[in-house]
Amino acid sequence: MKQLVSIATILKLIEADQTECCVEERAIVTPAAMDLAEEHGISIIKEKKSNEMIEQSHLLDSLKVLMSNRDFVQNMINNLEEPYRYETDSSDIKLIYGESIQLFSQGSWKKQTLFSNIFGGLTIDFLETSKKTYQHHFEAEEFLLLLEGQATFDMDGKKVIAKKGDCVHFPKNTSTQVSFDEVCKLLTIHPK
Repeated sequence: MKQLVSIATILKLIEADQTECCVEERAIVTPAAMDLAEEHGISIIKEKKSNEMIEQSHLLDSLKVLMSNRDFVQNMINNLEEPYRYETDSSDIKLIYGESIQLFSQGSWKKQTLFSNIFGGLTIDFLETSKKTYQHHFEAEEFLLLLEGQATFDMDGKKVIAKKGDCVHFPKNTSTQVSFDEVCKLLTIHPK
């Protein structure tokens, strides 16, 4: 039987703060689920189902051998790539070098969290959008600073253009149409 991905599936992923939905290659994804996933930066990844079954005991034995090799584990740790270059001092002041920030694709967005759980639970993200128009619902209060590009927001039926340096505040439980007229770079502040 084919797997079905519906709005309910995507809502569970949003609730769990997941950014990917891995499904089998033949899965049926409803158009509404695709739209909701894209709106929330969730990538739907279709994977080929392997006919080869790996015995669980064989897999565990292989993992034990790899993890018991101290040099292998240390090499893995050393090769983990940081999402950005930064410096800190003993008082926890942190400088993030802007040109080093790596953005990770999340549907039509690219994103990197810079700070998490600061100021009593706020998160600061750096985002890059694609040229796109969509309806967005802000479940939590959000502050947006436009760093590059131009965006159009629908405010009470009136089209309002935001440019580089402009700030936008979205109260909790509001919806608006957003048009990114070009690729834009944004800084967003929101609760985790």
